[in-house]
Amino acid sequence: MGFESLQGHHHCWRLIAGIVRSGLTTSPFAGSQASAIEVRRGPDEDRTMSDFKKNDNVSWNTSQGPTHGTVQEKRVKDFEFDGQHFTASTDEPAYIVKSEKTGAKAAHKGSALTRR
Repeated sequence: MGFESLQGHHHCWRLIAGIVRSGLTTSPFAGSQASAIEVRRGPDEDRTMSDFKKNDNVSWNTSQGPTHGTVQEKRVKDFEFDGQHFTASTDEPAYIVKSEKTGAKAAHKGSALTRR
């Protein structure tokens, strides 16, 4: 797998960097100018895959099919929304999202949302 095919696969770079730092392998380029692996991280990469912020564009599945919209707010404590009880914590936040098509709001766990 070449460098070009690894771009966008941040977890691969983290894995490679972790292996090199742990000493489980040595670089075939030891002693050369290319003996270090550079780990590049984007501004949003420190957030987990299901950690979103206000106005992030996301999609989620509904009974009518995939829906797109934006994150309106993040909740980290249990709450009521639209007559339903939702659990949330700092480890597993919930998000209020707004459909771009209908303007309707809904609550979802981060694991149900996909970044667009």
